[in-house]
Amino acid sequence: PLAAQTTVRLSDLAGRRLPDGTPAETGRTPQPPANWRSRLDLSQIFNLVEVGNIVWFLPDWVARRFPRPNIAFRPVDDLEPTTLAVAWPAESRSPAVAAFVRVVKEIAEATVDDEPSAVEQAAAG
Repeated sequence: PLAAQTTVRLSDLAGRRLPDGTPAETGRTPQPPANWRSRLDLSQIFNLVEVGNIVWFLPDWVARRFPRPNIAFRPVDDLEPTTLAVAWPAESRSPAVAAFVRVVKEIAEATVDDEPSAVEQAAAG
């Protein structure tokens, strides 16, 4: 039923759950489990959304990058923006990690004055 709407509000998500079992209408970003290795990957979460078990809040870029024909991506008007954080081991000497960190820092510095995207999406199967 939510797929027919152009946008949704947190109250529209009452009775639905996020991947960690949190009620979706709280708008709270799920916390990673204590054993982070047991987290679901992107494909598994999309599969759970498709069968209607959960909804998921994700950045609009993820919705654009990974379209799924059986999932409706809708903006959530009253959802607080989220922060994406990237971490790596302090002792890492990987050239790939170093290059990634440089690019991320450049992008962050270039966009620091820009308005953050307030459009978060709810994926519902």
